[in-house]
Amino acid sequence: MKKNLFIVAALAFMSVGIASAQLKNAEGNAVVAKVKSANESVKSISCKFTQTKKMSFSDQVVKSDGDFYFTKDNKLSMKYTNGEVLVMNGNEVVLGKKGKTRKLKATNKHAAPLVATLLGCVSGDLNKLDGQLESAKEQGSGAVINVKVDNFKVGQSLVSKVEIKYGKNHIIESINLIEADGSYTLYELQQKTLNKSIDESVYSVK
Repeated sequence: MKKNLFIVAALAFMSVGIASAQLKNAEGNAVVAKVKSANESVKSISCKFTQTKKMSFSDQVVKSDGDFYFTKDNKLSMKYTNGEVLVMNGNEVVLGKKGKTRKLKATNKHAAPLVATLLGCVSGDLNKLDGQLESAKEQGSGAVINVKVDNFKVGQSLVSKVEIKYGKNHIIESINLIEADGSYTLYELQQKTLNKSIDESVYSVK
């Protein structure tokens, strides 16, 4: 239960053949277009993040946190206080625990779906997601978008929906991976700083 879901998801993606990622049923959707347009000026994001995991068969909620960094177009770093890491840097993806990581090419068929999903949500370019748009609604100065997904296996679980929330000015706020039985893993970004220069060292794992 305490395993980081992104890391488990990355491993799970290795057993799924790569498909052409394209968000279906989204063409002409005004909310999806607005999110993409609003994020075109966002060159970087740095913040703290929290992961909340809840299984339907248990009352226990497991939380972990860390530092999050994103630089357009293809750099993303999630380094947990518990030592877990997920780092994307150009054509390279590193995941695992510090001192015990695995390195993959971002263009490798095992890594490409994960890269497209994470970067698509954070950058606001939801057309990169492989699924079908279920709903897209304005909420205050942001939006809530639900995407139905297939073949999104996480360990023994199967994610059926991804709920993405965009907050003020349509900047990414949270990503929730939801299973059919109600289990979920929620990632929330807090105290975001936009368009600040980010040291390249955060996109490497020693």
